[in-house]
Amino acid sequence: MPSRFGLGVLFLRLEGCAIGIIYPPTTNGGHMSKVSLFDYEPHAAATSLSPDELVAEFVAPYAMSSNHLHRNASRHLLCWLNLHKIALADVTNAALERFGKHRCRCPGFKATPNSPRQYMSVARMFIHLLEQRCVIPSKNRSDISQHIGHYAAALVARGYTPNTVSHVVFNARHFAYWTGNNGGWDNVNRDTIERFARHDCSCPRAKSGPLKHRTVASRRRDAAKFVAHLVGQGVITSPPQEPELDERLAAYCHWLATARALSPRGIKEKIREVKRWYAKICGEEVTCSTEVLRSILFDQVHRSTGSIGRTMSTLRSFVRFLIAKGECPPDRLAALNVGPTIPAKQVPRYIDRESIERIIGSCDTSTRRGIRDRALILLLARLGLRAGDIATLQLDDIDWGQGTIRVSGKSRRATRLPLPQDAGEAILAYIEHVRPTVPDKHLFLRMNAPHRSFAHSSIVGWVVSKAIERAGLAGIPSGSHVFRHSLATTMLREGSTLEAIGTVLRHRKPDTTAIYAKLDFNKLSEVAQSWIGGAAC
Repeated sequence: MPSRFGLGVLFLRLEGCAIGIIYPPTTNGGHMSKVSLFDYEPHAAATSLSPDELVAEFVAPYAMSSNHLHRNASRHLLCWLNLHKIALADVTNAALERFGKHRCRCPGFKATPNSPRQYMSVARMFIHLLEQRCVIPSKNRSDISQHIGHYAAALVARGYTPNTVSHVVFNARHFAYWTGNNGGWDNVNRDTIERFARHDCSCPRAKSGPLKHRTVASRRRDAAKFVAHLVGQGVITSPPQEPELDERLAAYCHWLATARALSPRGIKEKIREVKRWYAKICGEEVTCSTEVLRSILFDQVHRSTGSIGRTMSTLRSFVRFLIAKGECPPDRLAALNVGPTIPAKQVPRYIDRESIERIIGSCDTSTRRGIRDRALILLLARLGLRAGDIATLQLDDIDWGQGTIRVSGKSRRATRLPLPQDAGEAILAYIEHVRPTVPDKHLFLRMNAPHRSFAHSSIVGWVVSKAIERAGLAGIPSGSHVFRHSLATTMLREGSTLEAIGTVLRHRKPDTTAIYAKLDFNKLSEVAQSWIGGAAC
């Protein structure tokens, strides 16, 4: 029996190897629903049906529809095969490509179908029916189809929502179909997944049209998950693990971790930046030449000031590493000299204490998500943590006996901070009632399966922006860093010194904390000189 996952939206059928998402019948004009990929039951032996009877079976689900695309596409394909004297058993992917590109003179058919991409998708769906009826030798391994059912059940057991299960399983079935028609399962690797993610799709019932970045990322992610599942079940061999970094970049990562005490998150950001110009600076003919270094700098003019600053910092760091390894002359750093740093002129933006309490109160503690978000925002507001600090917090970082929390910050230099009472109680409620029991030791996890840590610290900013929206506040700074500025401003106006503020915010340089002196208007008024002539302008 079908297992229903939604209210009239989706069904997941787990009967043998005919796994597919089946859309329920609609009531729009009595039209029947579309049949999805792999919904046809496979036969163990070749069918005795004639081509006309196969066409009738193919179009049966669409008998009430006024759209004759399925009947036309299937009959057109059979007509073209007959004209070119290609037997059904000899139909290959190349033959289908020829059919899709042929200049049509087939009797009784239009020279140009209304939608060529959709036309070919339907034609491939008809070919799949013929494969299921053993009229055409199938290129897809039957055991792969059988494991799609196990894969769907595993996703359900891991807590994936019904909509996510339907989406991930469809991409898995799409990948299985595409792989069976493009080289098979013998050499599935990272390149195979990438080619699938970017292929110009005319697969049956798969989404057609211009490729979007989101579509490519979704295909790549779901195909990799399915391959990992098949490897874990022993269905296919594990693809060869290609090193993501070459020997030099791997050594640079080690140098950043040991010599510079950079955190894993900071190392990842450095490597992402280095890869942008790595081929230029470490090419086959030259390593770290002055001309190349300057050309990299000149290429940054179209980017923002912050992006240019990150490039400069990373470039100087990488050149220092090459100098330490003896692969670059020490004078190359002179090519990266910059002018004196101009102190920031902009006054840090902050929000008042009342607004902060409204943001905290907007978290609905009757819901699981509200309990997590309240604990997260309280840490931001009470301790001034960065978004990256929140994303990397571990369960072991909290010392409940001493009432402290360990924060590593941008580097691996850990600092112990006192854990405020309300923040500690909120974290305890989250751990006891909301946080799932999973191997991941990060404190804050995603609410939806798979339950793992935040993919990026920007998710913390998203949580804050949603809380501000729920609080009904407008015209205030958004993002998680505003809590850090607000904490420093409140401490300053309550009489704390800049040194004390720098200790709480874990600033390594006093100049970083000095920007908050601009917000102490009382002190500034004491040192401000009178206007010339005694009158204000």
